[in-house]
Amino acid sequence: MARHVRLLHFVEENAAQPFAMFLSWHPPHNWGGGHEGYAAPEDLLKLYDPAKLTLRVNVEDTPRVRRMYQGHMAMCTGLDRAFGQLMQALKDCGLAENTIVVYTADHGDMLLSHGWRWNKGIPENESIHVPLLMRWPRALKPRVSDLLLGPLDFMPTLLGMLGLPIPATCQGKNLFTAIRDVHDEAVESLPLFCFPFNWRGVYTRRYTYAYDVPGQTESLTNEAGKKICLPL
Repeated sequence: MARHVRLLHFVEENAAQPFAMFLSWHPPHNWGGGHEGYAAPEDLLKLYDPAKLTLRVNVEDTPRVRRMYQGHMAMCTGLDRAFGQLMQALKDCGLAENTIVVYTADHGDMLLSHGWRWNKGIPENESIHVPLLMRWPRALKPRVSDLLLGPLDFMPTLLGMLGLPIPATCQGKNLFTAIRDVHDEAVESLPLFCFPFNWRGVYTRRYTYAYDVPGQTESLTNEAGKKICLPL
């Protein structure tokens, strides 16, 4: 919360000059109290009745799981509110129409899908497919896109949007033209890699291929109590 407040002050104090800022919100990254609650504030938890929630089809329907989903949704609502405050600050300062805003996540959340007890770390869609919102009314029209864009592409794409040179050593792609011109087929696949579990893969619109890199292994246990060995 303190970082969020500082960010709002930063917008106000720098409204008269170009600026770049990055804020990494933590919620709903970790589960508070085991798998239950996500340590969400009580006022947000009250917004969701666990008995009425729609669970993923690949999780076990138990009261404990429903409490976990309640906490996750409550934390997401808190994040929505914080993001809304940021957008309002940009609007109040007259910056909303000419500020590039990017909202994304570094990984998804398994939410106990496939019996996996951890929130990430495996090449399943629930873990590797994350949201991405880009807003820049000056150059982009609102639309839904299935363009494949990965973490390596963020830096060159943003530099391209700003008209700045892209370092020759950059491994990602400048996808600004594809985004602007609705060329969603511009990318066929994205690389996948995970540390410390040390697997690699390729992601396409239709398939995910992943393999373990030979090495030492660490034994983990899934939700069903089954031992799983993952390379370090």
